Amino acid sequence: LMGYVQRLETAFFELSQQYYQGETKRVKSRKEFLNKGTHLILFIRHQYKCGFFSELRQDLTAALQHYVAAYNYLTEVQPTLSNSLEIRTVGGYLNYKICRLCFRGGAPRDALTQFRKHIDQFKVIAYYPDLDFEHYAWLSKQFSIFGDLFDEAVRGQGLTPIMNQHPGFYYKQASDYTMDRRRAAEARGCPAAAGIVSQDVDMSKVVYVGQRPWRVGFKEGQSCSPEDQQEGIYNIQAQ
Repeated sequence: LMGYVQRLETAFFELSQQYYQGETKRVKSRKEFLNKGTHLILFIRHQYKCGFFSELRQDLTAALQHYVAAYNYLTEVQPTLSNSLEIRTVGGYLNYKICRLCFRGGAPRDALTQFRKHIDQFKVIAYYPDLDFEHYAWLSKQFSIFGDLFDEAVRGQGLTPIMNQHPGFYYKQASDYTMDRRRAAEARGCPAAAGIVSQDVDMSKVVYVGQRPWRVGFKEGQSCSPEDQQEGIYNIQAQ
């Protein structure tokens, strides 16, 4: 029975390889019709898709190359108040993928270099002044996630940490940014800091990851209702 199961597994594996290879070629073929100057966002999207399909095919080397390309394209996008959260969110996903694959591939130095680059890139980025605490929360999450990846490499792959490069260092940084977030929220007089909690922000109509609820239906450069924006900011402060 085990022999039949193994042959069936091999057959399914080969079929899935062919399918995702075909999907990768289909995505790459679209690049021929794009112009980087006007379709930069689609370049990021396509590279991310190719990286994901490569992971499913267990081709981790190709996956890493595509994720790195997507990240580099992302750094070329000009951040504004309206798109900065989207950029940070996608950047966080890509950074996680890159660092994880670097650790798994036995290249911890590359993972550390990528993370430093990531923080340097997004530590200073445009954001709504009334939501500065949100940026600190994002920074805290980045350090915490990297600490988890580092710790996983130490425990599961036998990576030996050193005094100034240790998972605990990144957890400590995450904790510091969490405290910065709390202080910023209190300084803003956020309702949540005073124990007042409003209804949850409605995310049901959001189309893209990191998109502000009050920006749904508006393209980059288009202005939304100041009243909707202010209400949205208040709801985030009250969470």
